[in-house]
Amino acid sequence: MEESNPEVKTGFGMIIRIAFFSIFIPLVLMYFFGWIPFPCQLIQIKEFLSSFAGFMQAVVTAIFSYYLINTANKSNKLANTLIQLEKNKEKGIIRENALIVYYDLLLGLIDVTNLYIANGNRNIVNSTPSKMFFSNEWIKNVAYLKDELQPDEIRAIYLLYGDLLTLQQLLERNSSNEEVHTTAGKIVENVFKRDNNNFNDQNLDSIKNLLNETHLNIIKKIENVTKNDVNT
Repeated sequence: MEESNPEVKTGFGMIIRIAFFSIFIPLVLMYFFGWIPFPCQLIQIKEFLSSFAGFMQAVVTAIFSYYLINTANKSNKLANTLIQLEKNKEKGIIRENALIVYYDLLLGLIDVTNLYIANGNRNIVNSTPSKMFFSNEWIKNVAYLKDELQPDEIRAIYLLYGDLLTLQQLLERNSSNEEVHTTAGKIVENVFKRDNNNFNDQNLDSIKNLLNETHLNIIKKIENVTKNDVNT
């Protein structure tokens, strides 16, 4: 059986105590001090009880109003807490998906530079990866960033993922080096600065520094989302 609300019990207890003392004490005073020759003059007692009934009605209304308001306030606080928890949960989901996209793109671009490193003559070098790895749910991952990025930025991410996945498929099919490096070169031209193709230092920071303005701004925005505090 569900337990009664302790505040309701307290309210009823208060009403009973007020009723008891409001009836008992006046009647005792009447009896002992002769205000009404108890048990005579019943009419006066009835008038007293009638007045007391009106008084108690006002008391009960006031008490219940207090508890109703108090309960409503607590309900509002609970609702606000639940709303905040839901917002924090949503922020956490967005942050998680931003992290996936962030590392997918940057690590993928490091693979691109390993597959196709441009020097003055754009010679192909060794140490190229044989596989590339990306999230299987990258479309959903990117979709979670729709409120964090502009539509053209979302489109640029989809296009970049498309190119990276094409390169991934070429590696899986053991395509010719020429085809792999041509595709990698296309990504290099679209994503990196035209006047700086020095890919010797291959880490996340160095890759970011080589991105063109459009893609650097996108990566910075995604990076900011990954640093969001989910409890604010």
